[in-house]
Amino acid sequence: MPQPLAVHRVLGDRPFAEVGEPRAVAVDEERGLIAIGGHVGWLHWAGAATATDGWMPHVLGIYDRSDLRCRTLLRTRWPIRSVDFHPRQPLLAIGTGSYDGGWIFHGELLLLHLDSGEVVSALADSREVRAVKWRTWRHGRVLDLALAPPTEFEFGNEAMVIGYDAMVTRDDWLAVRDGEIGHDELDGPLRDSDIVKPAQARADVEALSTAWSYRGPVWGVERLRDGHVLATMDGVRLESWRSDGELDWSTADRGGHQLVVAPDQESALAGDLEVTRYSLRDGKVLETLDSDGVITARADGAFALRPPHPLPPALGPRHADSALTTVFGPDRAEVGHVVLGGFGSTTHFFPVRHASALYFLRGSGQVVSVGDDLVVRPLFDQAAAGPAVEVGDSLVCSGPRVSRRRLPDGEILWRLAVEHPVTALEIDAGGSILYIALNSGRLLGIDVHTGSVLWQQELSIHGQPTVGLSLASAEPGRLLIGTVDGRILDCH
Repeated sequence: MPQPLAVHRVLGDRPFAEVGEPRAVAVDEERGLIAIGGHVGWLHWAGAATATDGWMPHVLGIYDRSDLRCRTLLRTRWPIRSVDFHPRQPLLAIGTGSYDGGWIFHGELLLLHLDSGEVVSALADSREVRAVKWRTWRHGRVLDLALAPPTEFEFGNEAMVIGYDAMVTRDDWLAVRDGEIGHDELDGPLRDSDIVKPAQARADVEALSTAWSYRGPVWGVERLRDGHVLATMDGVRLESWRSDGELDWSTADRGGHQLVVAPDQESALAGDLEVTRYSLRDGKVLETLDSDGVITARADGAFALRPPHPLPPALGPRHADSALTTVFGPDRAEVGHVVLGGFGSTTHFFPVRHASALYFLRGSGQVVSVGDDLVVRPLFDQAAAGPAVEVGDSLVCSGPRVSRRRLPDGEILWRLAVEHPVTALEIDAGGSILYIALNSGRLLGIDVHTGSVLWQQELSIHGQPTVGLSLASAEPGRLLIGTVDGRILDCH
């Protein structure tokens, strides 16, 4: 019986990786603890938005001051704005919140019990809490808060930078329960809000460890035949790791979301919508393509660039339905153009790994292929957008129910319901196990012939959960996993 994978090596590891980009920092020297609130990144970009449902990018990490290991990880509903340790009790105050983009400032005051892990949401009503600070001279009985206005009605744009101060008093903050602090305790003077800027939080983290650096979500990962590992991520267009685990080279150029390695493994396409071809020997730019778009690739090196339209065709530009997809041959020469209709990041993102043809989604879920003759050939309907992989004479497609569809007619060979959106699919190099990564952090091993679950596991690094965003298998029983927190797991 196949067993779950074990992590044997972590590339891109560093202190405080779990929290992504820091937003708020506090240090408790007496207890030897560090609290960092951060943002690990969104699971969407201009070309893809199929894995966002239920995603919570706002994370709080509690770290040991001595070895910088993470001991607690907490996800919050709203962005973390401020954190502060209680001067006497084992308690951390966490201010969270944000503007909803239309009217209201939402948020919470969270109290994290450091001994038990219990989390209390102390406010009776949703309110953005921009700053928290315990008063040490009253033995921690007083908590000062900086709060956003409830709405922008009274102050307009000024509500983004001004707000109310509040002084909340309790004899025992460990006894505070959910919803205990009402509106009448939050009615303080109006002034400019104390807002921690991300740059200040980054500086605070850099002061805690010179080994820290920000690495964004890893959107693509591949292993080469010589043992090198390639990755593209937010903030790094392309990087290459040697087989000994050391970074060979990196192109820090705006980041990337797409990665396609040429069959000869001498070059790779990487980028956002602007696509560049890089030499894999040294990372130098070989060419920047004239056309922009979402890459669809074929295993023999042919590829296409499909221009995205962020709005549905009915709402977008009049020419959305006639936008041209540019097709390139295996020799990278432009072959011509085809019309596939409008593109939506939630409805037409359809990257197929190990593809023998150029596959696309168009309309309301029709899978089509495009050959070297530039003829668009309908295959089957009712396919869901998201990652896919070709397995033999079939496609395995994402969706609320992952399905294996026979080519070319789309007959359903099996279906598997999954509880969370799929972030990546990959077939094991041995050909019998399908890997499915979900945005909950779960990784599933599936019998590709029957669709039955062989095993499932929650991904973790150093005992703390993480989420797989990209998968690649170049050897039987071995899997690379690019994570949302900028690390690459070498598993087998």
